[in-house]
Amino acid sequence: MAFISLPNPVLPLSGPARPVLSPLRPTSARPARPAALPVSATAAPENWKDVKAAASDAKDAATDAVKDAAKGMGLGPDTTALGSLTVSSLGIGTWAWGDRLFWGYKPEQDKALQAAFNACVDGKVNFFDTAEVYGPGQSERLCGRFAREYKPSEGATPLEGDIHIATKFAPLPFRFSRKSVVDALKSSLNKLGAEKVDMYQIHWPAFLQEQAFWDGLADCVGKHDAQPLRETLVFF
Repeated sequence: MAFISLPNPVLPLSGPARPVLSPLRPTSARPARPAALPVSATAAPENWKDVKAAASDAKDAATDAVKDAAKGMGLGPDTTALGSLTVSSLGIGTWAWGDRLFWGYKPEQDKALQAAFNACVDGKVNFFDTAEVYGPGQSERLCGRFAREYKPSEGATPLEGDIHIATKFAPLPFRFSRKSVVDALKSSLNKLGAEKVDMYQIHWPAFLQEQAFWDGLADCVGKHDAQPLRETLVFF
């Protein structure tokens, strides 16, 4: 299992879009090999023709990136087991989707981002990783909407089954209890527009609150004294 991150596609000031390619490192234990992906946008398009062109180029760039990354990392089969889930061997990280502070996200990029999402799923990638602090929350909203609205392109052969989305709990300083994990998941589900999430994680070490947050994760899958939010899987 390996992840690459798809930054926001480039949106031109005028004329046809030309994504700038940049090497990114997959978050995998195996030796990393670069995958070419579009970098963040620094300018918004002047009209919807530019948006359409950017979406088309984003789709092409994402398709090529998925193929190149899978080949470069030596990924063989299309799928791998993740607990009881069957997911694509390549996953897509979506920190840049909706993040204005670090990645310069603009709402005008949504069409191109959706085209990139669709290209990934068309290319047999069905696992996307987001988090409540990406955006903050906008990445979850986009991932949820893109998954609901996805329709295979003509001639595409996506993986059978659902599109799987993972999200993460942020152990922020004002959060102390196991209930905060459950509340955060409910909020994430609302932003995703979903009744379940396939993978829920603690985003970074919580140190003194670690035990409470682990208990909260257990509550999310119906253990201890809480009712299950869903028949979810939680991996650590």
